Amino acid sequence: MIFGLRLTLKNFQTKLFILYKKQFVATGNLGSIIRQQNMKEETVEVRLETDLKPSKRSFETIDDGKNEAGVEEMVKKPRSQKKKKFAILMSYCGQSYLGMQFNHGFKTVEGELFQAFSKLEIMDEESLKFPQTIHFQRAARTDKGVSAVRQVISLKMRIPEENFINELNSLLPNCIRVFATRKVTGGFNSKTACDSRSYAYVLPTFAFASKEIAPTHEYRVTSKTLDEVNSVLSVFKGTRNYHNFTSGRPAQDPSCKRYITQFSCGDPFMIKDVEFIKITIKGQSFMLHQIRKMIGLTISVMRGFVSREMLEKAFKMERVNVPTAPSLNLLLEEPHYDSYNRRYGGDGIHETLEWSSSTVDIENFCSNFILPVIYSGEMDGQNGSMINWLLTCLPIHTYDFPPESSEKVRDC
Repeated sequence: MIFGLRLTLKNFQTKLFILYKKQFVATGNLGSIIRQQNMKEETVEVRLETDLKPSKRSFETIDDGKNEAGVEEMVKKPRSQKKKKFAILMSYCGQSYLGMQFNHGFKTVEGELFQAFSKLEIMDEESLKFPQTIHFQRAARTDKGVSAVRQVISLKMRIPEENFINELNSLLPNCIRVFATRKVTGGFNSKTACDSRSYAYVLPTFAFASKEIAPTHEYRVTSKTLDEVNSVLSVFKGTRNYHNFTSGRPAQDPSCKRYITQFSCGDPFMIKDVEFIKITIKGQSFMLHQIRKMIGLTISVMRGFVSREMLEKAFKMERVNVPTAPSLNLLLEEPHYDSYNRRYGGDGIHETLEWSSSTVDIENFCSNFILPVIYSGEMDGQNGSMINWLLTCLPIHTYDFPPESSEKVRDC
């Protein structure tokens, strides 16, 4: 009975296959249909096999010790903090440094700063060699012996901790100090975002005395002389061609045109028995030695070594050898970020780059570490910085033709 039933079923399957064969032979699709059917069956079998295969990880037991420790370590390990762009306010006395910018093998302000950054793991070996990898930039370069009351640098680093400034200062010499940090936009660059820069030149008033008067500590400037000084300084205001106030650039170079908004001297003040005066200058940017040459030519006119016609001649295409005043007396007072503050200062995310909260600390640092160096450098009788330059360099200076110079010019 059962054998007969099985035979009948097999005959039915055979007849059914013959019907399908007759139906699809005419169209030529039999082979493709059989192949599709076989593929579907294979696919189903694979899926069933996969679904039925037990997950090894699901039924594994974690070994005591090693695996548990690995899981615990994975949970506790913090994510590496993403670096953000920051601006840092600092001051320094540049007397014993060969400028601000880092230079391998030479003592510079940035060299001291980079060493401290390295100890705090802000900079690694790669960024020490190539500071641009962390987008490091300074607002202004200062030359050998030049100090900064306010200098701004920018770089990418991890969000500083609360005691970051104290830790950084503990790794810096006393003549370099950091006062504040500000989170800035990702594209911020402390040099290119700077609208203008203010400098000061502090010098004894006897520098403006006539060449017939010996420069001594007893000299006292008159109001008439101060008016004449301001009259000469006013000639520099506006946009002028300063190719003669730097080196290595031809008169046709468009970058020699610089815009000066302020150039004036204030009231005299006494330091011990010497009368000093401060000249303030503000402009968009300055070239190498530009300010010191502007001061040098002003002093030369006031002392009577050249006429005011030489001042006008220096702005023309003809080459003029302009004297360079000493570097000790020059100070970077502040970089200005007015445009940045207007655009981002009120967005609720970034702070304005103004440093009023650090004013007292900055003034104390300047009074203790910067100005005393200038004052003491002028107190040493005939060996003072300015008096030595007035007696030994300025009287023999020639203006007609500049000596050949291979010195590379850079913006400061």
